[in-house]
Amino acid sequence: MYLTDGSVLAAAGNFNRAAIGEIGWSDALNGMTDLLGMRSGQLVAFGRDSLVPLNMMTRVGEDAAAEFVAIDGGNPAVNSKVHVGLQRPELMTLDEADFDTAGDRRRSPEFAGWMDRHDIGYCCVSTLIRTDATLVGLAAIQSANGPGLNDEGKRAFEHIAGAARSAVLLREAIEGQGLKLLTPALDSVGLAVAICDITGRIRAMTPSAENLVASQSFGRMVDGRFAPHDRIARTAFENGLSRTIQSWAIPFPAGLERCVLKSPDLNSVAVEFLRMPAEHAFSFSAAAMVVFKLPDKNRARRKAELATVLLGLTKTEREVAEKLLCGWSPGKISTAMGTSVGTVRNHVHRILQKADCRSQVELLALMSTMD
Repeated sequence: MYLTDGSVLAAAGNFNRAAIGEIGWSDALNGMTDLLGMRSGQLVAFGRDSLVPLNMMTRVGEDAAAEFVAIDGGNPAVNSKVHVGLQRPELMTLDEADFDTAGDRRRSPEFAGWMDRHDIGYCCVSTLIRTDATLVGLAAIQSANGPGLNDEGKRAFEHIAGAARSAVLLREAIEGQGLKLLTPALDSVGLAVAICDITGRIRAMTPSAENLVASQSFGRMVDGRFAPHDRIARTAFENGLSRTIQSWAIPFPAGLERCVLKSPDLNSVAVEFLRMPAEHAFSFSAAAMVVFKLPDKNRARRKAELATVLLGLTKTEREVAEKLLCGWSPGKISTAMGTSVGTVRNHVHRILQKADCRSQVELLALMSTMD
């Protein structure tokens, strides 16, 4: 390792170049590790409940970053680096002397196996940004038998970490400006969309989504996050959003990428979660899109008519299906049709059988594809 002021400044400057898209984040990480004589670099974000919304690791196996999530590597009880990072100030340089790696191995054989499979040895770490909802960290990683950093190397890493923090903040600001251009485009095609960051906070909304949220019919804003009124819907919404943010590592089980919100007057609206397509490999402000499927009576009628042809629905079943697409509850449907809730539920059950669906959510998702 041969460090000069110029070489350290160049490695630090690479992170700002990555922030503006001139080079990739992996290039900046590799430039840092090459300078320091380390093997791998890592830029990672940890959220609440051990969520790992972002994890970029260089010069390791392609599955290392996703495996890190699978073995609960973001859990402070499993990974002492996360635990210590949450306790220490931002931009404090930490290394193996500050961690309990041996204890990590004893407590979690899965974590130990991950370190062994991917030849993870000495680590030098700095917390770039810490908020109540997330921690963004930078790490330089050595192979199991490789040397650690000396004092000069740690000072260089500390300087680079400061530049990396500035770069992350710059990238977040750039993405925020981009969202201002994106939401009008989404609104122009009739979508009610909220765009959430890696912490689940809403960073931008189309006007139709703003109206839905402002009405507080289905939920309210709490600390920048949308919280459905209904407890079951709130759990499904939070799980769906968290799984979407982390879906880069763990694919969605079928069905969990959608949920249904209910209002106190028993109206309902379907919600779909989509991971934001990132222009660059690391995205901070725009991690997930929440699409509120607002009812459209004319569109619902067309879809119900098509479902009648494709699924062999009766006239009454078609009417029930159309009202379900408009977000009506069985109780509201029964009142409008002058029949009992039980009768409506029987119609819904027969529709589900004909559509080979297990739930109303799955049925609504199927019919939403019928155009």
